This record gives sequence, C-alpha cells and structure tokens, in this order.
Amino acid sequence: MEWTTSGAIKLQDFFYAIGSVHRSDKDGMNLTWTYYKENFGRLKEMLGKASTSLMDALIVYSCGGFCSSEKADEIEKFFLDNPMPQNQRKVLQTVEGMRANAVFLGLLEKSELGDKGFWDSL
Repeated sequence: MEWTTSGAIKLQDFFYAIGSVHRSDKDGMNLTWTYYKENFGRLKEMLGKASTSLMDALIVYSCGGFCSSEKADEIEKFFLDNPMPQNQRKVLQTVEGMRANAVFLGLLEKSELGDKGFWDSL
C-alpha cells in the first residue's frame, strides 16, 4: 500500500493499485479501508490540487463494496468527522450502496441459497 502512494505511480493512476488490493478479497477490503483511514491526511494532501474525481475514485476503491450496515455506519461516521464537501456525493452514494448490499445479502441468507455456505465467503 505504501508503494501505491510513494510517488512511483503517476497520480492519475495510483488508485488502480489500491483498487486491485481492495477487490482481491475480504481482507483486501479491510486493508485498504484501514490504510485510507490511517493515511487520510496524507492522501488528502496528495490529492489536494488534483481533480475531485481522483478522490472520488480513491473513496470507492478504499471503502466501497462492503455489505454491512455496521460498516456503512463506520464509514459514514468517518466522513462526518473528516468532512470532504467536494466528495460528499460520492461518499453518500458509496454508503447507500453498502446498505443496499447489506439488505440484499440478508435476503439471500434467508433464502435456500443461504444454506449452501457460499455467502460465508463474501
């Protein structure tokens, strides 16, 4: 993760590497979210003069895709404590998607598919 923000990758491309880690598995999702929180100040400074779309992409690749209301609450609280007015819409969309995914996952778990153990791997 440090390599992705070391300057070795062009600014307009660094979030792709973070996205690869994020999409790798559940541990990757947690790793990128933890990295984002712990390095928020540095990331914000790094992207300070860049297009807001780069921070939007970083938000999606760092904290999107979770499927629980608890994680949505955690991420929402983080951005309430660390406001990003220029990225507020992306944060709201990301959190809304998590909550929708949590509801959908809950419905699947209640169906007969939930008995097959597949959803435990998500």
